[in-house]
Amino acid sequence: MKISLRRYLPGLLLCALLAVISMLLSQHSWMQTHGFSSLTTAILLGIIAGNSHSVFQHHRFEHGMSISKQALLRTGIILYGLRLSLHDIQQLGTKAVAIDALVLSTTFAIALFLGKKVFALDNKLTILIGAGSSVCGAAAIMATSPVIKSRSDDASIAISGVMIFGTLSMLLYPVVFEWNKHVQFIPLSTSSFGMYVGSTMHEVAQVIVAGKAVSDTAGDAAVITKMLRVMMLAPFLLLLPMVMRLLKQRHDKPSLQADMDETTEITIPWFAFIFIATALLNTALHIPAEIRTLLISTDNFILAMSMVALGLTTNISSVRQAGIKPVLLAMSLWLWLVAGGAAINYLVNSTPLF
Repeated sequence: MKISLRRYLPGLLLCALLAVISMLLSQHSWMQTHGFSSLTTAILLGIIAGNSHSVFQHHRFEHGMSISKQALLRTGIILYGLRLSLHDIQQLGTKAVAIDALVLSTTFAIALFLGKKVFALDNKLTILIGAGSSVCGAAAIMATSPVIKSRSDDASIAISGVMIFGTLSMLLYPVVFEWNKHVQFIPLSTSSFGMYVGSTMHEVAQVIVAGKAVSDTAGDAAVITKMLRVMMLAPFLLLLPMVMRLLKQRHDKPSLQADMDETTEITIPWFAFIFIATALLNTALHIPAEIRTLLISTDNFILAMSMVALGLTTNISSVRQAGIKPVLLAMSLWLWLVAGGAAINYLVNSTPLF
């Protein structure tokens, strides 16, 4: 036990310290105004620290950083279910479910097509960028990464794209709402616009900022829609192995074949089941507000530690070597979310559903 502690403790303490700093920084008014959550702040801090001094790359930290990226990551995703409830779905109805499902599936399908056919990106990097854009930003990338066994550099590249274009959406959407209100290009109410925000923006923090900038009604609809989209993370993870098998059948390149062989050994990620169970438990049980606040705060801290570890193990030179193509893929998906997401919201809201 003493030997194990000596192996893991230095890295865990380093991740914990930087996680605390990132959470404190994210409480600053400027960071909140610009939609920088504790997760995005944590990975930025980790990248800066990991690439600024060789001391952070010392081998004594690697075991603790490894467990932060893996075991703590899964724990954080499971506890994320405490933010969700089946009542959220009932409040929004079938239209919100349909909108989220259509946005998620079309965005991910476009990511797979563009990533492989247009930009010729690595299969795992394509999936990570697609997951972050289609589901729930950094949290989706963090959950997808261990399922497909991606590199830290790939996850960092994907999260960078989510952060850049999610921030652009956060600033753009309120302006688009005011413009649309005057020209009536698409007849959307404030509540419908909130659904548009929640179904197409990347990060929860960015959704809150953009929705509340329009009105409280739009903000509430945006947050609930976003939480419903986050809930779709579990079935998304469960379907990933099947997607990987389909990709394996369609490509004959030796390098890609080896990549798929490694991934298809995974059947169903166990933490996705517990993620669903946590949301169900949250619906069935009355958890006192104090305990809920404590658990969510703990979850934020665990996820921040995972993001710090991801940043610390990211080599900037490797990110540079990725080139402009990952950015172009992230930008293409962002443009689809803005335009295609608006079309999906309009069509579903104007169509009677049973």
